[in-house]
Amino acid sequence: ALEKTPKGETITYVNNVPKRVELAVDQGDFLEVAGNLLENATKFAVHKITIDCGVKDGWATIIVSDDGPGVDAVRIAHISKRGVRLDTSGSGLGLAIVKDIVDAYQGQLLLKNKPDGGLAATVILPVSKVIDLA
Repeated sequence: ALEKTPKGETITYVNNVPKRVELAVDQGDFLEVAGNLLENATKFAVHKITIDCGVKDGWATIIVSDDGPGVDAVRIAHISKRGVRLDTSGSGLGLAIVKDIVDAYQGQLLLKNKPDGGLAATVILPVSKVIDLA
């Protein structure tokens, strides 16, 4: 759906997920998490968004990263709080919702600027099954 938006049409989405990973979370909850992370990445990306996923010890690490400006070091620790936003659009609830959902599954949300520019949003959630696609 984001690829069909005016901004999304100019972005390349790179899916580096080599396995089918079934998470031990509600499908609606995961769609909310993924939707918010991808919407934010699309808003701030310049050319590319990359989605990576790894699995270790029963946990999936899902990383949505963009090539945008990143986030000021002072603000990065606060952007997952309710009402905090980086631009003039939106409600500032997206990352707070992501954090609430991830916390409910005893997972983690990590936000970090990438050395080459942009932001990497990492979500760690429990896995129920992994299937190799190769």
